[in-house]
Amino acid sequence: MTTDVHDYAAMMEAQLRVREQLSEYDGNFQFLLEMQALAKDPDYVFSERQLEATIKSLIRHNNAKAGVTALVQAPLLGDAIPVGSTRHAVVNASGQLMFLRLDKIVDPEKKWNGWVFVKHILGPNELRIGAQRPDGSYKGQWPSLLEQINANPIESMSRYGQEIGQCGVCDLRLTDATSRKIGIGPICRDKVGI
Repeated sequence: MTTDVHDYAAMMEAQLRVREQLSEYDGNFQFLLEMQALAKDPDYVFSERQLEATIKSLIRHNNAKAGVTALVQAPLLGDAIPVGSTRHAVVNASGQLMFLRLDKIVDPEKKWNGWVFVKHILGPNELRIGAQRPDGSYKGQWPSLLEQINANPIESMSRYGQEIGQCGVCDLRLTDATSRKIGIGPICRDKVGI
């Protein structure tokens, strides 16, 4: 779990959730005991890395207590994402529309086969914010946005095209009324099966 430090609402929600879980912690793992002591200070704000490490440690502690030997995590970006580069428009917890590009590498000959790279589109620039490994583990920002995309990638690609005027798959300009209405060009609609 990674919390977006630029999304204030998500950061505050994570702070409260971690404080609540730490108040119930009854183990003897030194790191969690230190975090538990910090959580008692109402003015202390956990860093993104502290939140991530604390949540992972609490999950391991709770699983060990319950007798669960391994935690299997489903990938944030599953098979619903079309192959190759796609562009998506999703709304974050603050209600702000965000534009993301996903590069899914599917080529056994390439070093990064099976990876999905996530970039934040900011005007003409793209800022890399995370990556999902072939095992499904994700390291980066905005996992909740990626879960939204994975739930309905066609919808988020269409919204990108409708908002930007460029195809949500290939990023070429949409030049006919049907493509602008759908947000995806005719060739790419065939690729993604709509």
